[in-house]
Amino acid sequence: MVRMKWLVIGMIILLLFILLILLSKISLKVTFLYSEMEKHCLFQVKIWMIRYTFDVLERIEKQQKKTGQKIKKAEEDGGIDNKIMAQLDSIGELIKKLQDVHTIVKDFLKRVKINGWKWHTQIGAGDAASTGIVTGYAWGTKGMAAGVVGQYMHIVDVPEFEITPVFQGKGFASRCELTASFRIFRTVKTAIKLLMFMRKQKSGMTEKSVQA
Repeated sequence: MVRMKWLVIGMIILLLFILLILLSKISLKVTFLYSEMEKHCLFQVKIWMIRYTFDVLERIEKQQKKTGQKIKKAEEDGGIDNKIMAQLDSIGELIKKLQDVHTIVKDFLKRVKINGWKWHTQIGAGDAASTGIVTGYAWGTKGMAAGVVGQYMHIVDVPEFEITPVFQGKGFASRCELTASFRIFRTVKTAIKLLMFMRKQKSGMTEKSVQA
């Protein structure tokens, strides 16, 4: 009887702990920096006191390197025709992946809150006229980006966008910081779908390598 009592208490504590985890909030900070000296896109995920940061650009560069090797091998095996076909295949695969990921995360993104968005840019095109034209185009691009993000996610505060034209110089530098938050239970279903998608992609790549 006593053992059963402690078992019930243990199960209640476990359920409360699981509920606490599911109701916990995850904070996400994205920092994108582009300049002549450095380029990076950092994702920082925080839950409670735990933080994990990784550079997206590094992973993209690794993937681009693999794609480049594939295209080079195709050219060596069958000439320029095979190279072009390999490039088209790579573009097609990327579009297909983006479509699949978009379908998976679309509903989840509606639950994401953008708590802060700062985007500062410096632009110099060498002379005042050209710099003015490029600056206007940059404002349009930022406005379009805000519109697209606003369609998918809830923007809490007004984004802080700034563009500083450099009329007497040439160069481009941009820094974008975005902070978002969402609850863990919102991500469980999406995470399962993404894991299944990644496993499917991995198995597909394995089959292709075996056939090759």
